[in-house]
Amino acid sequence: MSTPPPDAGTPPVTPTPDAAVLPVATKKSKLPWILGGAALAVILLVVVAVVVVFNVIVGAAKGPQEVIGAYDRAFDTVDCELYLSITTEAYQESFEPTCEGFESIAQNFVDTYSDYQVAVTGTSVTGDTATVTTSETYVLDGEPGTDLYTYHLVNSGGSWLIDRLDLQ
Repeated sequence: MSTPPPDAGTPPVTPTPDAAVLPVATKKSKLPWILGGAALAVILLVVVAVVVVFNVIVGAAKGPQEVIGAYDRAFDTVDCELYLSITTEAYQESFEPTCEGFESIAQNFVDTYSDYQVAVTGTSVTGDTATVTTSETYVLDGEPGTDLYTYHLVNSGGSWLIDRLDLQ
């Protein structure tokens, strides 16, 4: 056997069939997580937008009967802002134009009446006007009572407002 010259280098290594092959470490991409998170964020934004639009449409489409319920709540909670938001200026002038006056009347109502219930007995809508009739029961000084009212409403800018109230 001959010996290689001193400057020949080292002989190449040849793998044997018994040598184990080590797996190559691969770096996993974060792209699927980023895309999934972005897709979830878009879906969430769409759902929120649909809910907001639905609530705005339903709120704007509040019917005449719901306005009568809100009027009752304005008295029950002594809420002048609600009263002003569901009545026309003409009604406010004929009933009570100031918050101070309304709050005094509403507080007296709360202090005097009990078990006040409003039952809508009829609704009629013709174009931008509506009529709602109610039977309103209560207890006053320990005695039960019932009043029948007719509410006249107008549609102003897409919202129903009480314009006149008649005791029948």
